Amino acid sequence: MWSMLTTFQLITLDYWENVLATSGPMSVSFFTVVVFFGSFYLINLMLAVVALSYEEEAVITNEERKKDLLEHRDDSTFSFDPSILNVKKLNKNSKKKIDSRK
Repeated sequence: MWSMLTTFQLITLDYWENVLATSGPMSVSFFTVVVFFGSFYLINLMLAVVALSYEEEAVITNEERKKDLLEHRDDSTFSFDPSILNVKKLNKNSKKKIDSRK
């Protein structure tokens, strides 16, 4: 269990200099390799997997938003067919006087 704790400390770089200071000169090479491959390689690999998961989730969320927008596009007040509107045409000859006092 102590060796697993020590390896975890080395990989996470949590007080790894204390581990190196208390160990002998022969184990320094092992700890250096563990620090290099553990912290720089494995942690970055794990972070890459997490980042890819978030990216996939963002793509799925954007697709759902586009789908929702397409489904509710007809519910919008700006989506209408102008040919259906009942519009009165103004006659040039019929001029009404506008009273500005009212």
